[in-house]
Amino acid sequence: MTYTLVHPTSGAVVGVASFRYSQEIELSASSAGISSDVELVMTGGTGVLLGLTATVTVSCGTGCVVDSGALHSEPMSTGSTLEAGTDVSATIPGGGRVSPRFTTSITFTQPGAVPTQPASIVSASGLRCDSEVGQSAGCVFTQALPQVVLSLSDPAVAQAAAGYAWAQQTLTDHWGTGGNSLRREADPTVQASNRGIVCDATFVRSTSYNTPDSCDEFAFASTKQSGAQLGLAGSACAEIYPFQVNGSWYAQVISGGASSRCVRAHVQSTVNSNVGARLANMAISQRVLDNDPYQLVITT
Repeated sequence: MTYTLVHPTSGAVVGVASFRYSQEIELSASSAGISSDVELVMTGGTGVLLGLTATVTVSCGTGCVVDSGALHSEPMSTGSTLEAGTDVSATIPGGGRVSPRFTTSITFTQPGAVPTQPASIVSASGLRCDSEVGQSAGCVFTQALPQVVLSLSDPAVAQAAAGYAWAQQTLTDHWGTGGNSLRREADPTVQASNRGIVCDATFVRSTSYNTPDSCDEFAFASTKQSGAQLGLAGSACAEIYPFQVNGSWYAQVISGGASSRCVRAHVQSTVNSNVGARLANMAISQRVLDNDPYQLVITT
């Protein structure tokens, strides 16, 4: 960023100042508050620059109000820094969402000179605040893809994670990987319907697998990629039993295979419930709304 002082009659350049500009925007998944921190550093100057002052102002456009720190002004010389902290609140309609946009403007003034036209920097697109999940409003940057991470070393979820890893590696769609994200189904009624269709009476629980045994479907019932939403019957899904030997996980294929688009795994019921809880927590902590994409990452 550069400020140039020009002689009013000759048009000759009589002073030049150069600046480095940076901005950090901090969001909270449990608050509608947004913090913006601007740093403006004068990196060099030549000619007549006496009394040069920089002024930073922040104004809200769509979906927000400025709470504090709307105006900052400092005299500038080579090496000096202006730090401008501003607090903004998203204005979210009840039970809805908004994409707040606010503008940071920088103006340079100098005694005897015409003030510069403000340089305006609009906040990045992709900011979204909502009150649709959890007990409080919150904000996220939607261009960052959410992830749910499950570990094969975590006994609370390992057996289920082994089934998902098999599905991601084997099935034709590779649901939840970088190339084919899952998308959240937020309607509990649709989730229950998906679960009932995929884990129907054709899935036979057996104590020879787990005690108690349960049907763990993938892609999840809480996604748009559930077998039910793909128009599939439960019997069309691959059926597997994830098991562990000497610290390594394997999948016994009972029926179906690589051509299947969904899987039903025999998983201990507590493990199945634990994964469901983590998916629900992920939706809240990362503000994953209906039809939002996310990845499923299985670690060792």
